[in-house]
Amino acid sequence: MTLSIIIYLIEMNLVQENMMEKLRNAEKINAISQLAASVAHEIRNPMTTVRGFLQMLKNEKNLTADQKTFIKVSLEELDRTNHIISDFLLLARPETSVTSKVSLSGLLLEVADFMRPYGLMTKVEIRTSIFEGIFIMGNPNEIKQLFINLMKNSIEAMPDGGILEVSAFKRNTTADIQIKDEGVGMSKEKLQMLGQPYYSTKTKGTGLGLMISFDIINRLKGKYLIESTQNKGTSFTISLPLYYSPEEIRQPSFQNMSGGQRMNES
Repeated sequence: MTLSIIIYLIEMNLVQENMMEKLRNAEKINAISQLAASVAHEIRNPMTTVRGFLQMLKNEKNLTADQKTFIKVSLEELDRTNHIISDFLLLARPETSVTSKVSLSGLLLEVADFMRPYGLMTKVEIRTSIFEGIFIMGNPNEIKQLFINLMKNSIEAMPDGGILEVSAFKRNTTADIQIKDEGVGMSKEKLQMLGQPYYSTKTKGTGLGLMISFDIINRLKGKYLIESTQNKGTSFTISLPLYYSPEEIRQPSFQNMSGGQRMNES
């Protein structure tokens, strides 16, 4: 009995520590949200003005090579700052309850096409294997943001080039999406830290992109699995509930639907 009580107390202590850690993270997120809501627009206004003047200076004909380089770097840093502010605003924005039927098949192809030019900059080839007729319920803008974040991370994990595979198919009542790269990979310790505020494996990252991505997956009532091996690559698998029409729900065999036809393979 004494042993049982000791084990129980240890378990309760671990549960309490876990709850306190979650509470601390929630407080951090709340603080970030309040900060973003109060200052983001005020920061963006002078940034827009500065960027406009730099853009005008960039078109001057009498600039030296060094001056052009300085302006180019300044514009890039302003764009990076603007991206960070956008991430803060996404955290500050209240959760939206507006959802609709979304063609996941079409949206994934759209995002893959959108990210191809970015991948070409570092010789990353994006290959897709996406089955047609995959529908889910959600906010299309948030879902698009989710996959842009994940594909961007995969591309940036391959600075020397490689192949990024994006696949999607139906599995019983879920849509399974896999984004797999041949990048630098991560250790188990780094995997456990993903999604924490301000933690990033990139030198100029803020960690907010993955934090937002995980939040979107939770709002979609989905699950995710990250597998990674250092110097071999990372695989990000997401399972999201499929959308079924009332007619399909009334059919007793709707849970045994096949994956359908392959929509795109390139």
